[in-house]
Amino acid sequence: MAIAGCRQAGSKSVPAVLARAAVGGKWGASHEFPPPAGINGEVLMHLRARKKNSREVGLYDPIGVDREGNEISLLDVLGTDADIVPDTVELAVVMEWVRKFVLSLTRKERLVIDLRFGLNGHPRLTQRDIAVKLGISRSYVSRIEKRAVRKILQELSDGEAAQADKKK
Repeated sequence: MAIAGCRQAGSKSVPAVLARAAVGGKWGASHEFPPPAGINGEVLMHLRARKKNSREVGLYDPIGVDREGNEISLLDVLGTDADIVPDTVELAVVMEWVRKFVLSLTRKERLVIDLRFGLNGHPRLTQRDIAVKLGISRSYVSRIEKRAVRKILQELSDGEAAQADKKK
């Protein structure tokens, strides 16, 4: 039975042939239909690819509506913490201070601090990994780290005391 306004393709209507071509091109057990006129392989590939990606959602795609009737996108819902930017800047300033104070350490102390806290392009390592890398015990790495941190804190407190003296 043909739908009004549709050409016949053999004994099947054109929409049925289109549907069959889009889902694999087979009709029945042994008959394969060629793609209908006007639909080439690229279009079919595009339709199949869209079907695979149909569950993906973009950041700007609408996912709902708020109380006022405005569309809400995924980006609106996710957002960012308001303190991320100031925290990042503060961390960068503190890291620069630490780098300055690390210069007052001995070579071994500097190396342990660099490896332990990931300074100067080194990856962060555990005390055990540093010990293996330097061929020393983990407890010795711990003592070096503790001594270096004490020196840095002393330099920091001396610097704050000098700042307070300048203000007076």
